[in-house]
This record gives sequence, structure tokens and C-alpha cells, in this order.
Amino acid sequence: MMTNIARLMATLAPKSGTFATAIPGIRIFRADSYRSRRPMYYWQGIMIVGQGRKRLFIEDKVLEYNPQQPLVMTVPMPLECETFASSDEPTLVMMVDIEPQQLSRVIQQLNQHYQLPFTQERGRQPGFSGPEQ
Repeated sequence: MMTNIARLMATLAPKSGTFATAIPGIRIFRADSYRSRRPMYYWQGIMIVGQGRKRLFIEDKVLEYNPQQPLVMTVPMPLECETFASSDEPTLVMMVDIEPQQLSRVIQQLNQHYQLPFTQERGRQPGFSGPEQ
């Protein structure tokens, strides 16, 4: 059963592909069939799934994002991706771009307000956040 958010995404993406919205920096991705693991390049941004799921392979890590688990990419990176979808249940994802300058300003503001500690280990965090498999 399609949720309201998935229904809205399906309206904006009526067939397989990636579609721009009226809001700059926000696109809707739709897949109507299974797509096997293949190399891709993900830009920094937030991926919010309305329906379906995608699995990412980044070096030795496997991440899956779905309606309960969004994906946040803080840096662009090459990876491999597998998409689980069908014509009856397409995968629908809202992609919200994050500009590096804007991200830098937000991090600086958070650091000033919350005085976030910086350690060597924190400096080596991966450029993504999502549930590992």
C-alpha cells in the first residue's frame, strides 16, 4: 500500500528516471524494476525513501536505506548500488542536494553553539550515514 508521501513522489516521477521538482536542489528518483548491483557516483545530499529500498556497497560496508532509514552523504563518492523495485511497487526516493559551502556553515554554527569536540578519530569518519547491514 502506497503512503501519502510515496503517492506524491509518484506524481512527480511518473515513470523510471530522475525528475527535477519546482524546488531547486530537490529531485525525485523512481525505479520500476529491480536493478542489480552496479557502480555509481553519489553526490552529497539526503536521500529520503517514500517506498522501496536501495542497498549501497561502499568499500567493505553494506548500507541499506528505506522509508524508515534515510541516507545522508556528506561528501561525493563512488560506490555500488542495488535497487529493489517492481512495477507494482516502484522505489521512490527524494534527493535533497547539500551544497558544500552550506554544509560547512552549518557545521561551523553547530560547533560555535555546541562546542563540538574534535578528535583524530572523529576526523576520519566516513562521508555517509545510514543503517549498516
